[in-house]
Amino acid sequence: MMIQHKSKLFEYDKQLTEKGYASYSTTGINPSGRSKYIKLIKTAFKQEDFDLGIDVDKPWEEIEMQDYFQIEYLFVGKLLENPPNPISNDKVGFNIYQEDKFGKQEFQSQNILNLTVIIDK
Repeated sequence: MMIQHKSKLFEYDKQLTEKGYASYSTTGINPSGRSKYIKLIKTAFKQEDFDLGIDVDKPWEEIEMQDYFQIEYLFVGKLLENPPNPISNDKVGFNIYQEDKFGKQEFQSQNILNLTVIIDK
């Protein structure tokens, strides 16, 4: 069942997302600062009320760049048509967009969103 997030940017289905995370395993690149950035993500998710069913310890993709980490999570949801300002946080950058290629099988839904998190090193 889709629920509108308090940001009014998107709707999400926590139960389907949790089932999807339970069904797949991931092998990330495990960058050197991973434990630090996972802690930052968990804190930011609490601050932004991102209780979406995402397993923070199972990113869909992790990329370590020279100056920042880019961590991507998938979840079941859809963007709303006229969203207000994007979500921002003082320590973590967020970008949410419709995912067209990945996750449909794992999450058993055609409505997949990608939550990309950017953290400066």
